[in-house]
Amino acid sequence: MTRFAALAAILVLALSGCSSRGMYESIQSSGERECGTLPPEAYERCMARYEKSYDEYERERESL
Repeated sequence: MTRFAALAAILVLALSGCSSRGMYESIQSSGERECGTLPPEAYERCMARYEKSYDEYERERESL
């Protein structure tokens, strides 16, 4: 169900003409909220997946 919610958020943002940065930040925020539902031992690993800023993501994407 959470993947569905994330996909729905992406679709809404894409259809609304949201910027790439806005979409990235929305996805990050959604993922961080999901991490909050995990037990403490899994929380840190989950949050580590969402540490990358949009600027870091963009630099890595452009270097490919």
